[in-house]
Amino acid sequence: QMAGTPVSLSMADAATSSLHLSWSPGSAADCIFSRWEVAVRPTSEVAWSPAMGCSNLTARAEAVCQASGLLSNTLYSFRVRESCINSITNSDWAESTASLATLVMASDAPENLGVDQAATRSLRLQWQSPELHDCTFLRYIVQVRVSSSADASWTAASGCSDLRSVCNPSCTASQLSTYT
Repeated sequence: QMAGTPVSLSMADAATSSLHLSWSPGSAADCIFSRWEVAVRPTSEVAWSPAMGCSNLTARAEAVCQASGLLSNTLYSFRVRESCINSITNSDWAESTASLATLVMASDAPENLGVDQAATRSLRLQWQSPELHDCTFLRYIVQVRVSSSADASWTAASGCSDLRSVCNPSCTASQLSTYT
């Protein structure tokens, strides 16, 4: 007789590339337990694939795993079954009744900020564009503060507003105080 289908499959603790899975075993019936098989698919696809991070689940009582290697900002479904020494007694697949999305991956910060031209009251700034990941680029925000004042707050840099092209990582900050 086949093993009972696992029950109470649930997903939780979404991160940008992983989800926590848990379930409860069905009845063992005639199954001599071998391992849990866990498969994953983005809900936009039909093909299932083994869930990375959920292999080598060889203890029947440990019906949990952390699926990893997932794409950020993606809705996933999972399924699990009990695999037996004699495959005729494997359980049917239990499929998640709800889907859960991995978290959005924020943009990296721009890097390598530098000055390529300096004048009395202005600086030409340049930087390396960041990896955007799931971010839809809107604009760069460039701020300045007087470095000799520990209490100074950051303010918008004159001449560096409306920077709406990710491909143009530079601007000329103007109206700066001299010798600061």
